[in-house]
Amino acid sequence: FNKASYQTVWALIDGNLRTGIFGGVADKFDVANAALSGNPAVFPWWLRLIPFAAVGVFVFTRRLRSDDQGVVAFTGLTFVLFVLWSQGWSPQWQSWLVPLLLLCFPTRAGVMAVLVLGLLSFVEYPMLFSRTAASGGVISGALRPAFYLTVIARTGLLAGVAVALYRRLTRGAEAR
Repeated sequence: FNKASYQTVWALIDGNLRTGIFGGVADKFDVANAALSGNPAVFPWWLRLIPFAAVGVFVFTRRLRSDDQGVVAFTGLTFVLFVLWSQGWSPQWQSWLVPLLLLCFPTRAGVMAVLVLGLLSFVEYPMLFSRTAASGGVISGALRPAFYLTVIARTGLLAGVAVALYRRLTRGAEAR
């Protein structure tokens, strides 16, 4: 919980314009280094948890689909809410999200969402972050607009996916 925010809207709010990289192997095992990797949170994790927990309770108390599609949509929505709440983003999280999205949306829209998410991650890493090696992962200068754009676009895409998953989750549940 001490690690500074990275690669999310929370990082933009906190002024942490850097990757989530800690540094060398020795640094990864020193807990004190986690707090030194950026600015402290403007909104601490527990305060961010309140609205996301409220959304979770709202979804959980609704009449939801209980078929296979409903279970996959619920899992996907839960994961997307976690990602939106989380202080950091890792492109590897796509490996969990992509199958859920394609199972819920096996259409052009689902494929496009996955491709856009992949493209945004490709812009972030390796294209953007490979240029920050000399600065220890700090995003500066001409890289900042691209960083802002990718973080905001990814957050918007994931928020839209959350709404679409909720709609999929509640569609047909009224009849049951």
